[in-house]
Amino acid sequence: MKIQDALREISPQRDADGILEILLAPTGISSAGFPYIDQQSYEKFRDTQPHLFMSGMRLLETIDHLCDIGKDASAGPDRDSFFQAADVIRRVILTSVITAPSDLWLLHHVLRAFSVLGLSEILAGGEGLNMEEIKNKYSLDPDAIKIDIQFLCSRGLLRRQDGRFFTTEQALHGNVFITPGIQYAADTSGAIAEAMQHRHAELWQRIFSGETLADNQRAALSSLFTEETGFGRKPAPDPQEAGWVPSWLTIELGYRLLPVVLGLRASGITRKLQVGNYFWPECEKVVGSDLSQGIRELMVLCGAVVLDTSTSNTYGTVTRMGERMFQRGPGPFGIIEAYHAYVVQLPKILTVGKKFLHVSRGSNLVASQIANRVSFRHANDALDQFCHDTGFEFDVFIEHALGHGEATRQRYRRWQETDTSIPLRFVGADLEDEAIQAAIAEHKQGKLPQNMLFVSNADIGKPEVLLVAMDQADIDTNGAVMVVGNGFHEIRKQTASSMTDVFRKYHDAGILLIFTEESGLLAEDVVQTAWNTYHAGFRYVHERSGQVLRPDRDPGEKVTKQPARASWEYCATKAGYILADDYCFRGRTIFPYRPANGRNPAISVNHFCVPGPLAKYLGLSY
Repeated sequence: MKIQDALREISPQRDADGILEILLAPTGISSAGFPYIDQQSYEKFRDTQPHLFMSGMRLLETIDHLCDIGKDASAGPDRDSFFQAADVIRRVILTSVITAPSDLWLLHHVLRAFSVLGLSEILAGGEGLNMEEIKNKYSLDPDAIKIDIQFLCSRGLLRRQDGRFFTTEQALHGNVFITPGIQYAADTSGAIAEAMQHRHAELWQRIFSGETLADNQRAALSSLFTEETGFGRKPAPDPQEAGWVPSWLTIELGYRLLPVVLGLRASGITRKLQVGNYFWPECEKVVGSDLSQGIRELMVLCGAVVLDTSTSNTYGTVTRMGERMFQRGPGPFGIIEAYHAYVVQLPKILTVGKKFLHVSRGSNLVASQIANRVSFRHANDALDQFCHDTGFEFDVFIEHALGHGEATRQRYRRWQETDTSIPLRFVGADLEDEAIQAAIAEHKQGKLPQNMLFVSNADIGKPEVLLVAMDQADIDTNGAVMVVGNGFHEIRKQTASSMTDVFRKYHDAGILLIFTEESGLLAEDVVQTAWNTYHAGFRYVHERSGQVLRPDRDPGEKVTKQPARASWEYCATKAGYILADDYCFRGRTIFPYRPANGRNPAISVNHFCVPGPLAKYLGLSY
C-alpha cells in the first residue's frame, strides 16, 4: 500500500490533518546529505501549526504515530520523502525548544515596559504607533524604542503599514498587548513590579544549591506561580495561537522557564535530566512543596516533563523536548539572561536612553563557554587540517575575548597529545577583568597551560594593547594564531571602516586569525525563520547594548529590501586577509528548505583568515 493511502485510510484525528498534508509534500536531500522540505510546506507549517512547548510535544507525538503507521507502507520515493519530511519537522520543533525561551523571556520584559508606558493600551485599541510622533507625543527616545519595535516585528507581534506600526492579527488573538496592561494596572501595591526586579536565575541557582533565601527573595520566586502574575490564569477571551506567533500565555511560560533552567544548570542538576529519567526527585526536599509544585507544573506546561498517573512516579518523567532543553538550552539562555540589568530598566531606557547603564560580560562567561565549545572544536580542527595541508607551523596561540579559556584548553590538550618538539606559547586577552580572573583561577588549577601570558584591559577593538603586551613579553606576533569566539561584535560604535582598521592591525602583525561570529541576519530573514534560530533575541540584546552583528557574506542587493551592513568577509579581506574558504566552518542554515532566491545563510560561521603575505608564501589562492 502506498504511503498516502496507508496514512489517509486510518482517518487520523483532526489535529493530524494539517501536519499530514505537510509531511506528504515533496522533499529533497541537500549536498551535505540532510533532508529538507520545500518552501511552501515550511511556510504552511510555520503559519498554521503552533509548535512551542505543549503544542510541540503533541505534534511530536502525532508525527511519531503517523511514522509508526507509515512503516508498513510500500517502499518507494514517496515513503522515503514522508520520513524525510518527518525528520525535518521534528528537528524544527526540537530547535524551538532551544531558541524560543530566550525570546519569550525578552518579550515579557518588552511588553511590561510597553504596558507601564501606556503603549500596550494604544496598540490593543487599534491605534498605530507613528515613529515620527514618539518623542513629542509620548516623550520617548526614538532611537531606544526603535530596537524594541523591530524586535516585536521580528516575533510577529507588530506590522508596519503606511508608516505606522500596528498589532498583528495573531497578537490580538493571543491577547499579547491586552492582558499585560490589565495585569500591571491591577498591581496597585507594586508587589509584582518589585518581585520582577529580582534576578530570578541567580535566586534559583542559590536555592537549588541549598541556600536559604531572604523572605523577600523567596516571595519573589513564589509570586511567579500565582494567578496575579499570570501563571495558570486564563484570561477572557482565551488566547489563541495560530502558527508560530506566541500568545500571552506562551510568553509568560518562557519568562518563567528560562531562569529555572539556568538555575538547574548552574547547580549541576541538568546532567541527570535525560529523557526517560525522573524529574529531580529531590526538588521538594530542596525548595519546599510550594515552589516544587510550581516548578513541576511549569515543566509539564512547557512539554519538558510528562506526568504518569498510572505508576508510583510522582515526580514526572523527562521528555525528549525536556532533555534537549536541559542539555542545549543553557548556552543561549545564559547569553540573553546576562542582559537582565537592561531589560528590567526598559521603561527608563525608553524614556531617557541607555547612557546610564553598562553590563559586564562576567555574568555570561559560563554561558559563552557552553555556546562556543563546539565552535572552538571546529576552529581547532580547521587549524590542524590547515597545518597538515600547507606545512604551516606556529609556536604562539592567542585567545582573545578569553572568558574561561575554552579554545586554549582545547588547543593545549591537543598539543600535549602530539609528539611535536615545537614549544607552544599561549596568550589570553580580555577587556573584562572578571574574565581574566576566571581564567587565572583555571590556570592555577592546572586547567590552562603554565606558560601563558594574561593580558587584561585588552579591548579587542584596540589591537595595540595586545601587541604591546606581547612585545614586552618578547613574544613574536608574526605567524601567531589567534582564535576569537564571538568577540568582534562587542566593539562598540563600529563602522565598516573602523572594523577594517582593526583587522588590518592584526593582519599587519602577521597574525593568522580564526574567529566565530553569529551571522547578522536581514530583518526579513528573522521573521521568515520563526523559531528556527535564536537570532531575534540575540540581535535585540546586542543592539540594545550598542554592539553590532554583521552578515558573514554580502547578501547582495537582489535579496534584501534594505541596505545591509558590510559583512565580516568584506571587512577582513579589505584589511588584507585571505579568507581560506576550505577551512571556514558554517553551521546549519537558517531555513530548512531551499529559498527561491537561493540564499540560505548559516547561523554562525568560523572565519579562517590568513595574512596576505603568509598566504602568498604558502601558495594559497582564493
